[in-house]
Amino acid sequence: MDNLNRRSMGRLVAAWAGFLIGLLLLRWLHTFRDNIAHQAISPLFLVLWVLLLAFAWDGCKAITSRLRHFLFAIQVAASLGVGLLFFQHLISRSI
Repeated sequence: MDNLNRRSMGRLVAAWAGFLIGLLLLRWLHTFRDNIAHQAISPLFLVLWVLLLAFAWDGCKAITSRLRHFLFAIQVAASLGVGLLFFQHLISRSI
C-alpha cells in the first residue's frame, strides 16, 4: 500500500466525489414531473458509472497488478451497491 501515493489517492477520491455529486444531480432530475427527465436518468447514470470506473482504474495504476485488480474489484462492487441503493431510493420515492 506504500505505492499508493497522494496523487493516486486524490484521483480515487475525486472519482468517487464526482460520482456521488452526479447521483445527487440525478436525484434532483428525478424531482421533475417531465417524462423526458426520467428517461435521461438511466443513460446519465451509466455515463457516471463508466467515468467512475475509468478514473478509479487510472488512480490504481501506481500499485502492483494483483492489488490493483483487487482494489478495482472492490470499487466495482461498491459502485454497484451504491447504484442499486440509488435506484431503490428513486423507485420508492415514485410509488
